[in-house]
Amino acid sequence: MRAARDDDGAPAPLRERSLADDLRRALKETGRDDAALADELAAVVLHFVDKTWPPGGAAPFLTEVADLAAKVLAESGHEAAARAYRKERARRDRVRRELLVRTSDPPGPDDVAAPDLGGADPPAERWSAAQWTRRVMKETELPAAPAEEVVAGVERRLAALDLRTASEALIRELTDAELAERGLTPRCAEDRATTSRRALRRALESEAAPPEAAAAAPLFARFALEEIHDAATAKAHREGRLHLFGLERPTALERIEAPAALLVEDRRGPPARLLLRARRALERLRPHVAGEIETPDLAGVAAAAAGAGDLPEDVADDLLEALRGEDAFGGAPAPAVRARLPLDGFAGGASGAREREIVAAVLRRLAAAPEAFPGLRITVSTNGAVADDPAFSAAAADAFALLRSRPETLLELRRDPADDPFDRAAEVRPLRLSPARVAVNLPALLAEARGAALKDVLPALADGARLARQAFHERLWRQRSGAPHGVHGVAVLFGGPGRVSVQADGQEADLEAWGLPLALELLARRGVAPRPKLAEAAARLLGFLDYAASEEKDGLRLRVRVGAVRDRRTRLRLHAAAEKHAGFTGATDLLALMKESRAPEGVLPVVHPLLDPRNAPLLDVPFAERLGPGLAVPEASLPGGLTVEALRGLIASTRFSRLSFSTSRPGEGLFEVQEELFL
Repeated sequence: MRAARDDDGAPAPLRERSLADDLRRALKETGRDDAALADELAAVVLHFVDKTWPPGGAAPFLTEVADLAAKVLAESGHEAAARAYRKERARRDRVRRELLVRTSDPPGPDDVAAPDLGGADPPAERWSAAQWTRRVMKETELPAAPAEEVVAGVERRLAALDLRTASEALIRELTDAELAERGLTPRCAEDRATTSRRALRRALESEAAPPEAAAAAPLFARFALEEIHDAATAKAHREGRLHLFGLERPTALERIEAPAALLVEDRRGPPARLLLRARRALERLRPHVAGEIETPDLAGVAAAAAGAGDLPEDVADDLLEALRGEDAFGGAPAPAVRARLPLDGFAGGASGAREREIVAAVLRRLAAAPEAFPGLRITVSTNGAVADDPAFSAAAADAFALLRSRPETLLELRRDPADDPFDRAAEVRPLRLSPARVAVNLPALLAEARGAALKDVLPALADGARLARQAFHERLWRQRSGAPHGVHGVAVLFGGPGRVSVQADGQEADLEAWGLPLALELLARRGVAPRPKLAEAAARLLGFLDYAASEEKDGLRLRVRVGAVRDRRTRLRLHAAAEKHAGFTGATDLLALMKESRAPEGVLPVVHPLLDPRNAPLLDVPFAERLGPGLAVPEASLPGGLTVEALRGLIASTRFSRLSFSTSRPGEGLFEVQEELFL
């Protein structure tokens, strides 16, 4: 092997075998396929190379060697072959000078891709035969000489295609074709688990998860997006029209309700021992759940188990310790635990008084330190009877303080008197779960929607709802397939078919809608939804999503719990996606609106007061019974604020089952986007 130089001066090998192959191809173009003649001519060329550029001196450029080879062909009587050789070399030289290879870090599942409406090409770099030779050597374990021959063949194919740009995927396919022609196993185009340096750097600097978990999550998410979800769903996720949560753990359930009857089989003994068993069961359940574990009656069971000598504060501390989940820095690991604390429904007599005291002690503890127990979420439960219980008024005040100070706190309004928050019957109930959580980008879906009335724009949401429903089912099919971390694993954990049942048509999926205030304002400016009827418009939009995403498929019907996006990082991603989509579609009114908006995310648009007849379309819709976290009612819409009388009115006059309250002022949510510019 002799030394030569590329056009940019970098060292390049000059092999007699490769030169002979090029000369033979030129001869073959003229109808003379003579391997012996090509070998002889290659030896002559290298003889003149050694004379012109003696060893130890400056190495020749490859273009100079090519000119010399063409001259040898011409002077040996093969003028046509010389012309074919020069033409081929010119095409390959153009590839080396002009071809750009579109390369970038592997796109992560949270990287927002531009819609397929045109736009700039991804980053690219100039073609380098030497660089690709090193890649082929590394990935196929070939020696240098055959790897160079493979890359030379790829270069010839690229020259024949006359491309100005080529994707890395195309070049890998051409490399595999060259390997196959030589009888070698194609290995360059196979799926590889890769991540970018940027992602690794972020993982090392992240405080949200250990570096190994943060680095592995993008890998799992990228391949889960391709292997579990269909092409249309994956494309919508990449473009930000919807967002699939939990891709890094696709077999984990999003949410599960774990009654005390499943967590604690043996309820004998003091509350501390009972809660220790519950904590152990929760720790075993955590790997199966990505988002939230609901314990609907554990607080009531602990209170009912307390004896006369148990101090309420001690039982409250034991309960909170059983439910807490924190790392060494006080962070909240996934999944969070959501506990229900009843404000009423206590038993009569002394036992009921102890139950009331223990729940009151828990509420006092949490209200005094709202930032404590970050991995614990609270649902305050009432059927309105708390209004008739003066002895519990202080605890109700603490519950209202929690609703204001802890954003994840929910209020549950119970209408069925038979719904016992303490589960004294202790019977095993069907297991309720959510297979996945999906967020839809309302402004992006409605960017091009126009019409004279709401019925004209609702079809624009149909595609997002269809893809969300498809994602729910795709995730559930994978989770119920018998894998140890899916539904099957949870059923085995709780004792199998004889102790727990999972009904296919009794589950709730989590659907979140981002940008409701933006969508409503956009429709108002376009004359589709009159401003006095924004409450009705919100009910129509969310109700349509609930209806379309809850449709039956293959004998399985998932009811949808509609909420708003709670995750800040996802809100930022969806905002960027909506802005990019509006730019590509020419929706200038949406772009202007996004810059002007001061509406806090997730607050339902209601007329004050809340029970005004104009709010009736929003208060009476069926999905209000399953309203998810994130969609909040402004506290200012309740005359007199949060009171037990207001709760009784909500139970009597609305279909709300779960809701949270917003105390924020308009404009407070704006920093969510602008802050990112300065990081």
